[in-house]
Amino acid sequence: MKKVFVYVGLIFLSGLLYAQAQFQVGDQVYAEWSSNSYYKATISKIEGNTIEVKWQDGSSPTMLDAGKVKPRKDHGLQRNQISDWDASDVGPTKPGEMTLWEVLPISDKKAGKQIYGLYTNGLYYKAVELEKKGADTLVRWDDNSGEMWTNSVKPRKGHGLQPDSIGDRELTKAEIAEREKAKQVDTTKYEISCSKLRSRSDCMRSLYPCAWADRTGCGYRGY
Repeated sequence: MKKVFVYVGLIFLSGLLYAQAQFQVGDQVYAEWSSNSYYKATISKIEGNTIEVKWQDGSSPTMLDAGKVKPRKDHGLQRNQISDWDASDVGPTKPGEMTLWEVLPISDKKAGKQIYGLYTNGLYYKAVELEKKGADTLVRWDDNSGEMWTNSVKPRKGHGLQPDSIGDRELTKAEIAEREKAKQVDTTKYEISCSKLRSRSDCMRSLYPCAWADRTGCGYRGY
C-alpha cells in the first residue's frame, strides 16, 4: 500500500514540477475550451498541476489541468484544433513541423517561377515559388496574403487542372456574361418580392435583401 501512495505522490510531484517548469504567470498560451478545441489565453495563476487562464476574448477565467494548456510556440497542435488561429500567429518554419494550415508572414526571399499552389480549401491559387524541400514547396500568394508550405504546386501553363479547381481563375467572356445574366435574374426576382411588402415592419423582417425608404416603400437593396 505504501508503494502505491509513493507512486501516486511521484506522479503528482512530476506533474507539479512540469507545470511550474514549462509555464509562468503571464505566459500567452493555447488552452483547451472543449474537446480538441483550443483558444488563445494568458496564464493568470498556477496552483500545483492546475492552471488558471484568462481567455483572450474576455470570457471568465477558467481553471484547467496543465495538460490542457499548450505554449503558443511549438505547441504540437493541428491547425483545426485552434479555433481562433490567425495568420499573425508565429508557427514552426520547417515544412516537416507544420500543417498546410500554417500561414507565414511575407519574407525577403527572392521570388521564383509563377505557379499554382494548393491551399487549405482544396483549391489552387496563383503564387510564386520561394523554396523547395523534398516534396514541399514554400510559396508566396499573389494576393500578398502571406507565405505557406504546400505539398502540391502546378505550373501556371500546362497545369492540367480542372477550371473549378482554381480559386482565382480569370473567367472567360462567356462565363462573365452568364454570371451577369444570373445576377440580373436575381435582381428582377428580388425587386418583385420586395415590392409586394407594403409595411415597414414586413419589409425589415423579410428574409429577402429588402430595404425600406419612406418615399418609395420597400425595395431591393442589392448586394
